[in-house]
Amino acid sequence: MNTHLKRLKFWLFPMILTVLMLAVFLPDELFSEPLSFQRLLIVNGEYWRLLTAHIVHLNDTHLYLNLVGLWFICFLVGDRFKPIEWLALVLVLAFIVSLGLITFNPYLEHYVGFSGVLHGLLIAGLLKEFNTYAEKGLLILVALKLFYEQVFGPFSGSTELISGHIIVDAHFYGAIAGMSYIFFRSIVTRKIVESE
Repeated sequence: MNTHLKRLKFWLFPMILTVLMLAVFLPDELFSEPLSFQRLLIVNGEYWRLLTAHIVHLNDTHLYLNLVGLWFICFLVGDRFKPIEWLALVLVLAFIVSLGLITFNPYLEHYVGFSGVLHGLLIAGLLKEFNTYAEKGLLILVALKLFYEQVFGPFSGSTELISGHIIVDAHFYGAIAGMSYIFFRSIVTRKIVESE
């Protein structure tokens, strides 16, 4: 396959996701209300919100921070999965993060943002292949960050930065989902190899 075509294929996923997030944000936040996580509406049958809540954001700062995170992760570990698997991973992570919020955070009525999915993407990408000590170190730093957030809450200043509450449990659920994805993926891959 042509090298340029391979590169385009690799960057197609983050480009499409970026355009999608910008498209739902730019028209005066028109889509935020019908796409956001709203517990009562989800419980009453609006299940699409379990996925769509992750592509809408509180404000432009929140959106841009998540997009920077997406591109950072793609530069760091983007080549570890094919584009179709990245898509599947995003959908699985979004669903599991939302399911975690519905199940374990009964007080949470509203949620938007991609950060829970980002934590899952990073963990899954790092766990898929341990190539360097730097990647192992990054995995340890992410684990320490998650531990800090669970014990002390969001980092000082982060709530002010996005002008809204940071739901640190979404980060935790995303990381657990990313680890689980890699665990189950390795089992399935091993079964396929054994059956051949």
